[in-house]
Amino acid sequence: MKRSKKVKIEVLESGGVLEQTPFADFLPQLQAETPGSLVASVSEEDLGNRQNAAAGTVLLRRETSNRAGKSVIVAEFRPAISQEQLREICRLVKKSCGCGGHVLENGGIEFQGSDAELFRKFFQKAGWSVRGV
Repeated sequence: MKRSKKVKIEVLESGGVLEQTPFADFLPQLQAETPGSLVASVSEEDLGNRQNAAAGTVLLRRETSNRAGKSVIVAEFRPAISQEQLREICRLVKKSCGCGGHVLENGGIEFQGSDAELFRKFFQKAGWSVRGV
């Protein structure tokens, strides 16, 4: 059984192999995004028109108790906001940060994962003052 000869792909400094593939159409979008951006863009309509932007302070804390060692980030809002607004914020954060989560009965949101910086950036971008973790 003979091995097939490996083909070496040349990478150009002007843009590389990406310009020669079907993904070349996405190159301008990739270059426009800031490198290392963790939070997907959220439209101003989603944040501005809903009384959840710049409404107060978000307190973030990390919890691991009763979760078999898994950590979650709990977000509490000051002043307290309605359950409907909490559900909408939870939906936006889950979509934007790519995580799971749910609204708590006590007026907070529990997000799965331990990357508090990701949630901090989202809330700061939305206009909230962020404290904690």
